[in-house]
Amino acid sequence: MQRPTLRDVARLAGVGAITVSRAIRQPGTVAPDTLARIEAAIAATGYIPNQSAADLARGAGRTIAAIVPTLEAPYFAAGLAALVERADVAGASLSIGQTLYDPARGDRLVVAMLAARPRGLVLFGGDLMGASGRSALERADIPVVEAWELVPAPIGICIGFSHAAACQAMTERLIAAGRQRIAFAVRAPVLGRAAQRIQGWRAALTHAGLPDRLVAIAEPSAYAVGSAAALQLGDADAVLCSADTVAVGVLGGLARLGRRVPEDVAVVGFGDLDVAAVVCPRLTTIAVPTQAIGAAAADHLFDPDWRDAAAAARVRDFGFQIIERESG
Repeated sequence: MQRPTLRDVARLAGVGAITVSRAIRQPGTVAPDTLARIEAAIAATGYIPNQSAADLARGAGRTIAAIVPTLEAPYFAAGLAALVERADVAGASLSIGQTLYDPARGDRLVVAMLAARPRGLVLFGGDLMGASGRSALERADIPVVEAWELVPAPIGICIGFSHAAACQAMTERLIAAGRQRIAFAVRAPVLGRAAQRIQGWRAALTHAGLPDRLVAIAEPSAYAVGSAAALQLGDADAVLCSADTVAVGVLGGLARLGRRVPEDVAVVGFGDLDVAAVVCPRLTTIAVPTQAIGAAAADHLFDPDWRDAAAAARVRDFGFQIIERESG
C-alpha cells in the first residue's frame, strides 16, 4: 500500500501543499476552519509528516516520546523520571506531551511525535487519543507501551496494574475492619482511571450489601477537592479518596470540623506519595509501582528484540500494595 503524501492531504482538504506544511509546523498561522479541514484530512489519509533530512540526521533513533494526561499529576513524574534515566544511559532524549484529557489533542500529539521518528513511544493511560491517533501508532512500526493501567488489546504492550482491583481490595479491607458507610471522594468530572477506581470501590460495597456515597467535587486542585468533600461526607465512617492529594485535603477538612481520624472517619488514599508518610495521622494508601513501570517501559523501547518481546507478553500486570498507617 502506497504511503499517503502531503499532496494527498492537500487535495482532500482543498488547499495547497504549502498551507498543509504550514499547518503542521506552525498551526497558529492557519485559519481555524482551514486547520480543522487539514487535521481531518491527515486523520482520514493516515499521513505522517516527515521532518527535514537535517532534523532526522540529528535525532533519528535518539529520541523516545511519552504522552501523559497531565504534567500536574505527581504519579506520572516518577514514571517519566525512569524514562529519562534510561534514555540518558542510551544517549537518547525524551520528548513529552500532555493531552489535558482531550483525545483530539492526543491525536495531534501522536502525529507530531511520529514526525520526529522516535525510537518508541510510551502512553501513560489507555484513553489518551482517538481512533486516528491509534491508527497512526499501529502503522508506525515502532515499540509502543501503554502504561499505568491494564489495556485488554494494547497497540504494542501494556505495563500497568488494575485500578479497579486496587480500590476493591482497599474497600474490602475497610469493610473487614467494621466500616459500614464508606464514601468515595474524587474530583469532578470523573475521568479515565478515576472511573475504574470507583468501579472497584462500588463492586466491594455491592458484594457486601452496603450503600455507596460518591462525593465528586469540581475544584481546581486535588487538595481543595478533599477539603470540600469533607463537608459532604455526612455520617460516613470511612472515605476512600481517588488520590493521596485528595486524602490530605479530607484530613484537613475533617480536622476543622472536629471529626477524629480514624476514630470517627477512616481516611485512605491512592498512590503512596511522599506526603502520605508525613501527614498526621499518617495516611493508609495504595502503593503502585510507578517507577518500575516507567523503567520496564523504557527497557522495552530500547530492546532490539522488542517485536518478539511484545509477542511473548502483551499485558504485564505489576500489581499494587496496600500500605497500612494510622489514618484508617
